[in-house]
Amino acid sequence: MTTHETPMPSWSETLRDAGRRTGNVLRAIWVGIDTWSAVTHGRAPARR
Repeated sequence: MTTHETPMPSWSETLRDAGRRTGNVLRAIWVGIDTWSAVTHGRAPARR
């Protein structure tokens, strides 16, 4: 796939994709923090 074959995505699509990616990263970080705090406090994680 080359840049000449595929049209450039619009700004709205780019922002939406970036937002989705950022949301996934933040969710993963939040779940990791929640799991770590649960383990350090000797209780089960709130969610899997």
